[in-house]
Amino acid sequence: MYEQILSLVTSFFKSMKGSLMFSFLLSRWNGKRGPKRRLSPEQIVALNIYRFHFRVGDLKNYHKMVKELMHDKVPELTNYENFLKATNKSAVLILSFMNFLMRLNRMSGSKIHYMDSTPISVCMNHKIYSHKVTKKHARRSKSTKGWWYGFKMSGICNEKGGLENIIFSHANVADCKIAEKLCECVEGTVFADAGYLQRKEVLRRMEDKGIRFEAAPRKNMNRLMSRFECYHIKRRSIIESDWGALKNNFSLEYHKARCTAGMFRHFFYSIVAYMLNRNLNYYANFFRPQLA
Repeated sequence: MYEQILSLVTSFFKSMKGSLMFSFLLSRWNGKRGPKRRLSPEQIVALNIYRFHFRVGDLKNYHKMVKELMHDKVPELTNYENFLKATNKSAVLILSFMNFLMRLNRMSGSKIHYMDSTPISVCMNHKIYSHKVTKKHARRSKSTKGWWYGFKMSGICNEKGGLENIIFSHANVADCKIAEKLCECVEGTVFADAGYLQRKEVLRRMEDKGIRFEAAPRKNMNRLMSRFECYHIKRRSIIESDWGALKNNFSLEYHKARCTAGMFRHFFYSIVAYMLNRNLNYYANFFRPQLA
């Protein structure tokens, strides 16, 4: 699978060569001084994506595993210190790749979308007062599962579960404040839970952009719904299954980061690994006509 991921990442990097911003990022891959990096940015991105398929908890043990088991595939592997520096420097590259994959999901033509949010804790609750890594950014909040300290990830997916947009925010930001911005990149009907109820003026603005927004009613509300609306509101579990797979199988929550940038770099790699695990062939087919 590593060869497939590397091929897809290499095709993406080649397709972005004409972009001035992406060319600028690649030009800063090697430092101003010293020798050039032995591993290319494509290899670093592919190796870090591949890590999440093994469920290795930390980068150091994964580096040892690659050195022992993948020596024939990555003979030019550097020492751990340089590998870590290159991984941290690839955060912007993997963010660009993640946005590209979500754009491909939006091109599937789906007119039905589901919206939801999930808490991302940065430490255990009993360590909140001693936590220092994200002290300036993380917040406390309460969900249906209890209190947590960290961030909130809001997302939107199509009817097949493919992620189309993601926004990270403080944990104490209300869901309804993010909904309009989250819907900007899609068209059709968006279904969400009662936490995303919007005012009439916001719904009008969404309709002007071609978005029909439907939020589940609260228990104390008397509102009629069609069978179509009732059916799709009950199917919001599709995006909840995405959150469950990200947390349980791809280690989205991470309590070992030493800086905020490293933590979000972990988030981006986890999301990309999950998306490739779901639809690797679909993304690869996008480049095959161009390579022929």
